[in-house]
Amino acid sequence: MEKAGAVSAAPVPFEEGTPMMRPMFVEFPEDRACETLDKQYMLGDSLLVAPIFKESGEVEYYVPEGKWQNILTGETVEGGKWQKETYDYFHMPLLARPNTILAVGNNSERPDYDYAEGITLYLVNMEDGKATETAVTDLQGNTVLTVKARRNGKTVTVCAEGRTKHVTYKIMGNEELEVAVE
Repeated sequence: MEKAGAVSAAPVPFEEGTPMMRPMFVEFPEDRACETLDKQYMLGDSLLVAPIFKESGEVEYYVPEGKWQNILTGETVEGGKWQKETYDYFHMPLLARPNTILAVGNNSERPDYDYAEGITLYLVNMEDGKATETAVTDLQGNTVLTVKARRNGKTVTVCAEGRTKHVTYKIMGNEELEVAVE
């Protein structure tokens, strides 16, 4: 998701009326293969989820163009084609879109905690010359952290505003890149 221009805070989907869980064709209206997909969905604008409905663990799903990152296995998946895989009960296809900043909290015990405290921001398959941004909100929906990233060559430059204490940045999918925090 490339954003142009200077924006003080990334738009939060619920403020725009965009559902958090949506069909593939809503996020990829130009991709005709997404028109009839009914067994996978986008979670937010960055995560592709393909639930497994067969006891055998087999799943067949479509990945739109780009280099997607399976966040459970660490594998890079080339898009623009169908994938057929088998998973156990503890895994499933959960792919992060290219050029994504994926915010992962540090508390797996409860859903209501300070999301910005100890957060890890994964910079996923950043393409050269591309920019992206994300926002982290508090429990009331107020933006407490805005992060922008741009890749130039082998460096991803990150600019964060707000509650930046205890934030960790990690590269996912382009391990040869370096992070420069402004």
